[in-house]
Amino acid sequence: AVERLVPPLKRALPWSRGRLASMSMQHVTLHHQPMPWYIAVVLAHAMLELHEPRVGLVFLLIRALGLRPSEGVHLLTTDVTEGRYNRTVPGTAVIALGKRVGTKLRRTQCRVVPPENSIVHRILALLMTFTAAGARFSRVTDTTQLNSVLRRACRHARLPVAWTAHA
Repeated sequence: AVERLVPPLKRALPWSRGRLASMSMQHVTLHHQPMPWYIAVVLAHAMLELHEPRVGLVFLLIRALGLRPSEGVHLLTTDVTEGRYNRTVPGTAVIALGKRVGTKLRRTQCRVVPPENSIVHRILALLMTFTAAGARFSRVTDTTQLNSVLRRACRHARLPVAWTAHA
């Protein structure tokens, strides 16, 4: 990137070229195919049939909001302010991320869900209804468990087991 931005340095950095070449051999990047929304819905339905309805709803919430899987599995009911209770901007839900465990950026973040996003509001309403106050939305506690349920759902729905929670 430096060589592209500053052309006079094109051949002046031979040590960096060698380091990058050796790193690219040691660290193979794994790419995942992005998951379409309809596949996420099919997998959530399979989780429902496997008696994991709240895990399916959390999975849909992760997909709909673009959350990191670890952020989604750590959500508690106390992290969500539903739109009907928000007096500042009525109808807008606020989800606090990383209140106890932090996020990848090592600070508390929040996700604002506008009133137009009716799917996410419905998912949040279902999760809030079927989860005890102050409890975690699903029984999974980390991305390994989420990926395990996801693999079971893929097999149940007869889909290739190529999907991960990060896809």
